Amino acid sequence: MRSVFLFGIAFLAQLCVAQVEGVFVERIPAHDGLTTYRVFIDLEKDHVLQTIYGDRKHTLTLSTSTTFYNDSVHGVAFGEQMKSSSLREGLGWADSFLAFGFASDSHKAVPMHLDGDKNILRSARQQAVRGERDGLMHADRVPTTTNMSVATGYVNGVKGSLIQTDNGGWGVLGGVKGSTPENFVLVAQLTTDGTLDYALNVQVRTPDGTVVRCTPDPTDNTEERYQPALRGTVTP
Repeated sequence: MRSVFLFGIAFLAQLCVAQVEGVFVERIPAHDGLTTYRVFIDLEKDHVLQTIYGDRKHTLTLSTSTTFYNDSVHGVAFGEQMKSSSLREGLGWADSFLAFGFASDSHKAVPMHLDGDKNILRSARQQAVRGERDGLMHADRVPTTTNMSVATGYVNGVKGSLIQTDNGGWGVLGGVKGSTPENFVLVAQLTTDGTLDYALNVQVRTPDGTVVRCTPDPTDNTEERYQPALRGTVTP
């Protein structure tokens, strides 16, 4: 992130590193060769994530080289729809879903290394996989995610490998911050035995109320900022 100075002062104003520090993808071994990827947007302190989106010039993509795993009993399309009790059942905790900060109807998601909350995942398999931390922190309020024309079949029971939109997105009214000062916001949990590719566009509100859109594509649109870290490939 600090290497932006190599681009020169004139180009610095077009970058989005002042709002979005990057993407953090956490890998959790699941079962039978599966890996759960938890995709977090790393925001600057006190910034608010408003929307994850794709448009005509900047397609949003989440894909795997194989297929996404969906829990056949407890699977959901968005994280806050997951009942906290289902996280303890079988591989319910490893279900693939889109998210906007929350991983159950009672919990905000947080990277494992920042988790100082009580571990609710108690089965032997889950303890072996996740150790003493589960990446979940209790939330008093869990808002409903608004889906704006994103097809969610491949994270809601249909076997598939691609989530993509050039005319839609998802978000929460009022936006969401991370559960710790580091400000990591979960936007997807995807389990697969393949690689994961992502290209994400985000809309962020700064502490002074300015709204900024960030894209992984170079742009000359003065209403957008360039953040190449919003595109990447992750392997198990």
